[in-house]
Amino acid sequence: MLRANLVDLGNGNTSAVCGRAAECERRRQDRPASATVVVSDLDELTRQLTTHGGRITVPETGSETGRFLYARHTDGAEIEYVEWTPDLVHRIIG
Repeated sequence: MLRANLVDLGNGNTSAVCGRAAECERRRQDRPASATVVVSDLDELTRQLTTHGGRITVPETGSETGRFLYARHTDGAEIEYVEWTPDLVHRIIG
């Protein structure tokens, strides 16, 4: 079963987080994050984060919906970054 959660990013934007229900629940329990942010280029994001003092706390991992990683920003915020598969982007965003 697939599940979609809407996450309020607190700045007027909302992110949809999709995946198998069991995987979503496991990830939520294992790595609580301040927010989940969908990005178009996880490699570029990683480069920018580490250049500006961020630290990758969970390395890039593949899933049915794409790739994700967790990073801690210099202010202490733990963020999950997700790069969706092209098919998922097309289905959700168009």
